[in-house]
Parts: sequence; C-alpha cells; structure tokens
Amino acid sequence: SVAVGTMAIQGKVRLPNQAGAVGVWVSAVEMIDGQPNYDKQNGGNTAQDGSYAIGGLSSGKTYMLQTFVNEGMDQNSNVAGFTAADSVNVNYTGSLITQNFILKAATKTISGRMLRANGQPVANGRVAIMRQDKPSFTSATTNASGNYTAKVAGGKYEVRPDTFAEQGQAPP
Repeated sequence: SVAVGTMAIQGKVRLPNQAGAVGVWVSAVEMIDGQPNYDKQNGGNTAQDGSYAIGGLSSGKTYMLQTFVNEGMDQNSNVAGFTAADSVNVNYTGSLITQNFILKAATKTISGRMLRANGQPVANGRVAIMRQDKPSFTSATTNASGNYTAKVAGGKYEVRPDTFAEQGQAPP
C-alpha cells in the first residue's frame, strides 16, 4: 500500500487466530457533527502481515476507522469466512495512533445469481454486499453460471451488481 503525507494511523488487522489478515481495506472517514463524511476519507489495503498505515489526515479531527473484507482484492487473501471488525472512532491530535482490529467469523450466507437483461449469466462479475445497519462491506465474484456466495455477519444488507470490474472481470 502507498500512504501520502505524515503517517497518522497504523496497526494490524488480524484473524481470530492472530494471523495477519490479507486483503482487507482499512479506511479513515472524517466525522462531521457525528456523521461520516465519505468525501473526506483515506485508506489502504493490508500488507501480507496484516499491517496497514493511513496518512494525510487533519489534526484536531475525529475519524471513523472501518475495515472492509474483500477477499478478491488480493490473490493471497486469507479472509474468506470472516467479516469486518466493528468500526472505531478516534481523535487525531497530530500524533501517530496505533489501532488494531480483529476480524469476526462470518455466521451467515448470502447467495444469488447475477443475470444480464437478456437472461444470460454474468460470469466472473462482482457483487457488492453492503451492510445497512452498521458500516461494513464485502463483495463476491460470480462463477460461470452467474452464481455467487458470500459469508457475512448477521444484519441487514443491500446486495447489488458492482460496476467496478477487476482485471479479467466482466462489468454487469
């Protein structure tokens, strides 16, 4: 990952067995009047040991730190079957903050099938799965028949085709 500016927040994202979590996006979102302002956020993916660092934050601001499990973002990902850690608010005073996270075991399954308007399956397409009752996001990739399955924590989710396509993926 690449960080720009002074390192503001660093830490590790781990699995429950303490192994470093590979393929997790960690985001710092500026809070304004107690609400997240997604126009003002910085973040990056975890390294192979689960470490992350975020720079470019403004001193004197409160930030919500979130983890997003996305096993497809890194071919070495080991986060299948896990879901995001709870978000944490931190006050950045200009001094380096260390904030570690532990992912949770996923207990529920969301599955479905992505089809084009003509009824043909979308092979190797991306499905966005966003939790509605707290900050959390994951994604799944469809197989040749357009089927997908994702492990999630309990809660209310919005599931939709994701128009972002990785190399080798087909946009819906």
